Amino acid sequence: MNADNIDSLLRLRGVKGRMNMSDVRGAAEALKTGFEASKESWPNVKDYNAEKNPVCQCSESSLHAEVDLMKAIVDVRAEECGIAAQTLCQTKELSLIAQGVRENIEVLQG
Repeated sequence: MNADNIDSLLRLRGVKGRMNMSDVRGAAEALKTGFEASKESWPNVKDYNAEKNPVCQCSESSLHAEVDLMKAIVDVRAEECGIAAQTLCQTKELSLIAQGVRENIEVLQG
């Protein structure tokens, strides 16, 4: 399954009924760009500064969208690897990441 493939994204639970095609195309393009990015261009989590980037005070509903998108990416990668998504990352960790937490998050340790 290619994460940057629109058909593959539409097969993920919740995507087909909740996202319009324009958003699906945008997500596929963003995923493709991310997968093609060199490791040197990735953000350095160790450079995270809690004072400059406090835990997000966003509304809970906006965090749900971020967590849902991260879960979709985890689901795609897990399927590609032939393992359960929970093996890669727990939803609780994704929620903390969406809130801006960067310390003691197992999935960010590599």
